[in-house]
Amino acid sequence: MTQAAFTTGIVSLLNEATFDAAVRALLPAGAVTGAIPVLLGNRRVEQIASQYPACWVVEQGDGRVSPIADETGLTIGGALQQFEGAILISLVWIEQEPAAAVTAKQALPTLVTQLLLRNPQPGGISGAWLDTWQSDRGGNAPVQVWGASIAGTYQTPRA
Repeated sequence: MTQAAFTTGIVSLLNEATFDAAVRALLPAGAVTGAIPVLLGNRRVEQIASQYPACWVVEQGDGRVSPIADETGLTIGGALQQFEGAILISLVWIEQEPAAAVTAKQALPTLVTQLLLRNPQPGGISGAWLDTWQSDRGGNAPVQVWGASIAGTYQTPRA
């Protein structure tokens, strides 16, 4: 598996019907018709807000090598390497009402966690979980930004 497969898996999950409906219910009425758009690659918040009343932004996060050990604790090398990588997601939307924005930001960690519990291996990786999340704390109001890091582990065999 690769980081690209992980990213593709997360992008697909953001359009999962149950998750999408729950997120759309948090947004202002009429903000999105149909599925919430998913953009690959980070952009300036002002640019996003001028084009979309609500969207997901997906970007590659950081990663690190994670050693694989056998039952004796010896590191196995040469044939397989394990990685822990992150996919960064952000929901960007316009919300004029501060209390509604707070309610949405409070609900999003639970919704993302439930999404990953229903779909624990996006892109065929070994497993994924919600690692961290962060709010813009109203700093871009009325544009709202909620971001999260989804961590996952995957292995890559020697070619």
